[in-house]
Amino acid sequence: MPSGTDHHTLELVWEDGTRQTVETDEEATILEATDDADIDLRHGCRKGECVSCTGPLLDGDVEYDREPAALNDEQRREGFGLLCIARPTTDCRVEL
Repeated sequence: MPSGTDHHTLELVWEDGTRQTVETDEEATILEATDDADIDLRHGCRKGECVSCTGPLLDGDVEYDREPAALNDEQRREGFGLLCIARPTTDCRVEL
């Protein structure tokens, strides 16, 4: 991880209840952090357009370089994010 950036803990909660923790920095997306940790996360386009990486953000905050237009209003209200372009700005917990 580059020095001089904030580091965050990313907790991944899988459907079967398994939990994994990944350390990341504010420069990396959730998908990049899982790639770096050799964790296979579902994804397609890596641009936030195909929605195959959509998942509930249970805790924490993320930011996007651009507004994720692929999320509909209901998904936004329910706390879903596009994990391929979401950058954690705090410790986060994500359901997969």
